[in-house]
Amino acid sequence: MKIVYIASSIIPSRNANSVHVMKMCHALARIGHEVTLIVPKIQSDLYVEDVHAFYNVDHLFEVVYAKWPAYKGKALRFALDASNIIKKLNPDFIYGRSFLCCFVCSLLNKVPIAYESHYPIKDESALNDYFFRKMIKRSNFKFLGVITDSLKKHYTNNYQLSDSQVVILPDAADPTSAEILNGQPEEDKIIKVGYVGSFYKGRGIETILSLIGQCPHYRFLLVGGSPEQIAEVKSQFNESENVTLYGYLNHKEAENIRMKCDVLLAPYETEVSTAGKVKTGKWMSPLKIFEYMAAGKAIVCSDLPVLREVLNEQNSILVKGNDISQWIYALKKLEDAEFRANLGDKAKEDFLTNYTWDARAKKLIDETRRA
Repeated sequence: MKIVYIASSIIPSRNANSVHVMKMCHALARIGHEVTLIVPKIQSDLYVEDVHAFYNVDHLFEVVYAKWPAYKGKALRFALDASNIIKKLNPDFIYGRSFLCCFVCSLLNKVPIAYESHYPIKDESALNDYFFRKMIKRSNFKFLGVITDSLKKHYTNNYQLSDSQVVILPDAADPTSAEILNGQPEEDKIIKVGYVGSFYKGRGIETILSLIGQCPHYRFLLVGGSPEQIAEVKSQFNESENVTLYGYLNHKEAENIRMKCDVLLAPYETEVSTAGKVKTGKWMSPLKIFEYMAAGKAIVCSDLPVLREVLNEQNSILVKGNDISQWIYALKKLEDAEFRANLGDKAKEDFLTNYTWDARAKKLIDETRRA
């Protein structure tokens, strides 16, 4: 099948949405489809010679950059340019995470189309909500992809969408590479506790900083954060003590750090926001969780209803997000190496069965053929 994937992600960038988009295109191509990714031509703050290598994906699909002018209305201009590119490509199916682009393409192309939403469309704007209600009535609109059951219920309860028109596609990750699995050093006696992710509000960095101060007998390995955020953390702790700050790492480097850890933390708060300040706590399906599961390490995570769609007491320890005593107790329990290993093994088993990018891509294709 010839597929065009449209997204408003900046490629390359450090944003999780760009990882999601590149990994999905890679998975769709890897299972045998001809894929073209269309993204806006926005100047990145990263200098990257090879975007595929940056995201640790093979050169199986093409990345095409559509116009993103420096004047008002640039999002619409991008959508129109993307639509023109799509007409030349003449695909069998259009799939995307850029709502405006999907809406415009549904109007200007007769190609079947599906849109993927990671939070309620009304949270973007009332205008997008209006356009969305128009798009789902069009004959070439086939289905809506969502990342959680809670988000599916929102859409089926508030829009004229049948149960079969809203498809749950949880986020995913790649299995840990054999190269990294075979290259891990021997364990030492110090428990290494890791966190890989952003440092902005709702991601629980405050919880991690508290744990660092109260648990000097563990070694904390932190990946992520802007230079300013890292400087703030360094001002609170002597890096030579029990914390190592790596800053932003590429995907292979971050995978290496995850594999060095004994325990991985996901201290989400009730109010979680994206980099664009959209609140996603009720709907999220974080890439981090699936990357942690792929590593086969013990996971300690905030006990939020939406995360229980993936995590449970058999594959993780779930604790109250703002109760530091529960986090400390969880780490204490995980000093038991056998318990730690069993928890990590179950997480990896669940991941390999349900949450690889290839499995996600296959489900998307199944829905495309069914719709």
